[in-house]
Amino acid sequence: MSLDLTAPVWLLLFPAAVLAAFLIRARHPVRSRKGKLSFWLHLLMVLLCVLAMSGLRVRTGTTEHTGWLLLDLSDSVNEESVMDMARQALEAADDDRSIGVIGFGREAQVLRDMHSDADVQGVPAGFDRSGSDLAGAIRLAEALTPEGTSGGIAVISDGLVSLDATQRTLPVNVCLLPQSDRRDAQVSRVTAPADVYEGNRFTVEVQLDATSSGKASLVLSLGGEQAAVREISLSRGSSTYVFELEAATTGVIAVEARVIMAGDEVRRNDAGGTVVRVTGRPTVLVVENTSAQGAFSQMLEASGVHVRRVLPAQMPESMQDYQGYQAVVLDNVDHDSINEAQERALDGCVRELGRGLCVLGGDSSYALGGYRGTLLESMLPVDIQVRNRMNMPNAALVLVIDKSGSMLDGMYGFTRIQMAREAACRALEVLSEKDYAGVIAFDDAGKWVVPLQQVTDIAAMQEEVSTIRAGGGTAFFTPLQMALAALESVNAKQKHVIFLTDGEAGDTGFESLVMEMAEKGITLTSVGVGDGVNTPVLSQLARIGKGRFYAAGPFDNLPKIFVKETMRMTESYVQNRTFTPAVTDPAMTAFAGFPMLTGYLGTTEKAMATVSLVSDRDDPILASWQYGAGKVVSWLSDVGGAWSAPFIGWTEAERFFPGLVSYVLPSVERQGEIHLADGVLTYLAQEGQAAGTAQAEILLPDQTWQTVTMTQVSGRRYQATGLPEDAGSYVVHVTVTDPDGNVTARAEGGDVIRYAEEYDLRRQQDTRLSGLSETSGGRNVEDPAQLLQFPQTDSMAYRSMQSLLLWALLAVLLLEVAQKRLHWESLLPETGKTEVKTGPKPVWKQKKTSPDKNQPRGEITDTLYEQMQHRKRL
Repeated sequence: MSLDLTAPVWLLLFPAAVLAAFLIRARHPVRSRKGKLSFWLHLLMVLLCVLAMSGLRVRTGTTEHTGWLLLDLSDSVNEESVMDMARQALEAADDDRSIGVIGFGREAQVLRDMHSDADVQGVPAGFDRSGSDLAGAIRLAEALTPEGTSGGIAVISDGLVSLDATQRTLPVNVCLLPQSDRRDAQVSRVTAPADVYEGNRFTVEVQLDATSSGKASLVLSLGGEQAAVREISLSRGSSTYVFELEAATTGVIAVEARVIMAGDEVRRNDAGGTVVRVTGRPTVLVVENTSAQGAFSQMLEASGVHVRRVLPAQMPESMQDYQGYQAVVLDNVDHDSINEAQERALDGCVRELGRGLCVLGGDSSYALGGYRGTLLESMLPVDIQVRNRMNMPNAALVLVIDKSGSMLDGMYGFTRIQMAREAACRALEVLSEKDYAGVIAFDDAGKWVVPLQQVTDIAAMQEEVSTIRAGGGTAFFTPLQMALAALESVNAKQKHVIFLTDGEAGDTGFESLVMEMAEKGITLTSVGVGDGVNTPVLSQLARIGKGRFYAAGPFDNLPKIFVKETMRMTESYVQNRTFTPAVTDPAMTAFAGFPMLTGYLGTTEKAMATVSLVSDRDDPILASWQYGAGKVVSWLSDVGGAWSAPFIGWTEAERFFPGLVSYVLPSVERQGEIHLADGVLTYLAQEGQAAGTAQAEILLPDQTWQTVTMTQVSGRRYQATGLPEDAGSYVVHVTVTDPDGNVTARAEGGDVIRYAEEYDLRRQQDTRLSGLSETSGGRNVEDPAQLLQFPQTDSMAYRSMQSLLLWALLAVLLLEVAQKRLHWESLLPETGKTEVKTGPKPVWKQKKTSPDKNQPRGEITDTLYEQMQHRKRL
């Protein structure tokens, strides 16, 4: 046995009270026996009072035994099995142990008091079985266990419970039920874009889980109306199904998926959903090289998008001019066709305004469009370079450049020969070390400026090119013959000649040379500069040489033409090959399959890019990434039909290509955020929004409306409580009005309340439940009869002494009052001098004298009291 104080600070009052008492007594001494006894009784009362206030208690041993039986009554267990095991455990419990019963589902509830012997009948009325809060049940049992008893907790559960890691004060015995093998299929997850535009198609992904295989129906609904039905064959485990839907109307729409399977034993998890906000149709700026409407624009318009078509020269030169567009499409646009201001405005449009950009391939884009090293390339998710370039087939290129006297003509301070030299230097930079290159300059005769050789020292070759000077006549035969002879002797897969001139030939017979080149696999591209060229002759040479003819016109296009032709020739940047794209990421490719492509432009994806489609060489075909506030998509084939004819004729083309634009459309700005959870609706207004009265209209899962008034709980936060908590999708419209009744803000949104975790068949037994018995001093049992057998230990209990101290205080108080009233001093022997028997004179015979003013009042009182007692004795 030991003593303990719960509030020892109160003990400080006692020495203070004692000190005060002795100070008072020193000033006013007490000589009578009653006065002295009263003094000590007062101190005793103060001590008893202080001890009571300090929470004095005594710790003693106890042999009282108690226990709590916790029953899992959630929907995941069989009620009859739990009740049978509970009866077995109660019948086998020791007679001297008081046992209470607690049932737990979503919340814990006492089913039988610890001091009752009544039978447990089962699940009480109104009991919520949609959860398994074992942690709450254990806390309740610990709180209701009498202090100082030898108690314990026994649990019957299937292990699918909510449990925390709190240290337990009582031993916990656990008996696990076998998990039920019920036939069940559930909707585990429904995902869709948070925001879509009217008329656009969007993807809904539904994940299902099942405990067994079988036939089922998957029904998808939009706004309470059936949108799609799919007959499926479920397999045990998880499976995912993708739907393509069209956003036909604006507003917030609830998307619900429901699985229907014969023999399904759990219905509460058959449905799941999400909400999608549909806004007005987007406006897209499509930039095309020609005024003729392209196939991509036609497909966009057919999908319901507002399309504005412009030529590259008509693109905005200010970022603010893009405010009216949600996305921009560059359909096979050459970089040289846009100026620097337009390029900077496009960059700001995507990076700062958050607009989307979709760049489509073709013979005037990417590598062939001069994107390399430009601001436009930095915006793309791909780099204009080829992966594993050294593994590509080698090529041999001969540049045949006219250096006749007319090449000294020009404009804007540059001559044609200067631009020809620049074009040759730029073309050499495209080649790799395994390629061959040579440069022939001709007038009346041809001359090797750079003999045909491997491109190992580009700088040295460019320095030789810079020595070309104009002067003389024009003869085609000799330089073409020199190019043919050189290329015949080189071992290269691709052999190509770029022939540049600004005049007419002064000789003949060169057509046969070009024909011989074609027969030997050497192609030729002709470039005519200025107005003096013989266009029919150069066109014929290109046709015979199986190349292309360029009428350069403005001479500043020459470098671009040479680079484009060099890239075409190397087969590194231009891949003319037939293949079927392979899916590497399903973000934009939720289709059963894809048709073939016959070519694409070679690039390499950037580090942060997402590649959705690749070629048979693993080169990106469809790539995307986040660029600042906006998204950018690159399509590396064309949309005109040169490489993509099978795609254009594909039945899903009108969904696939507009889907590229839908992917980059920006998220719609919201007027605040709306959340619904645990029966509480919260609306978080925008920064700076005027305060007012908020009212919410809620579309419930049963398609009925409920109107509630929201309370402003802080500057931007409004709340409404007491709302339904049923699982399903909720659509919410919030209206904020000022004191005058004017609407200051409107917000649309929604939220989804998922079915309780209790019905999720993917749940696993909490491993902490088995470990709980070990850490708490209990054990895991299989026989219910052993559940309520706990360690028989003598527990120590604290018993409060407060009531005893108060009774003692009352007794001392009564004693103090009694000793003042009773004449107990007469029973004690006299001390001091022997008094005269005659005693003093009666008071009425004594001479009245005034008390000595110097005599203390206490002594006067004592003297009178003693005289009165003496008279009584006489």
